[in-house]
Amino acid sequence: MSRGIAKFQKYTGAPASCYDLSHLAGVYREPPSRQIPYCQESTTGNKKWSAKSGTQMNNFALWLKMYPGRVWARKLSGFDRSKSFYKADALFWLRHRGRKYESGIPGAIELGLCGLRLHRHVRRFFPNYVPKFTDELHCTELQAKRLHCHGLIRSSTWENKLPPWVWFSEIDKHLLCKISKLYRIK
Repeated sequence: MSRGIAKFQKYTGAPASCYDLSHLAGVYREPPSRQIPYCQESTTGNKKWSAKSGTQMNNFALWLKMYPGRVWARKLSGFDRSKSFYKADALFWLRHRGRKYESGIPGAIELGLCGLRLHRHVRRFFPNYVPKFTDELHCTELQAKRLHCHGLIRSSTWENKLPPWVWFSEIDKHLLCKISKLYRIK
């Protein structure tokens, strides 16, 4: 599936430096007293080793070992990770865990439109246009919703219109916090 996403992104105009980024996951940590990091993602690709599909969380070290490709990271900073941050993060997770991954015709349409990014052009002619959302979540949509939950991304950013390549550097202009350069961890 990753190769298909990369090809689709390449042919829909993603820059050569990042069109092959095909998945997005986030690191989840509970308050600093419990330092075990988890990988939070929406995917169909973990069934073999985690017996899960859709929105899920797994031990980060195990996920990293089992992930079948290269892994890059960017660190968010410049905001307070207070008790209220961790509480909001936990509530966000409880609302979204176990949701299905995009599927069927509505899911395929949403993913296709996300990759094509046609909403940018439609908005010029129809300023009040708001794209439709499905109940299922694709990988980038989950992480964008999480950023919205914390007020770390512009409210005008549509969560379901951010294909993976956007998270290489274009996402920077949507964020309301600092973000590091991309660095490879696997």
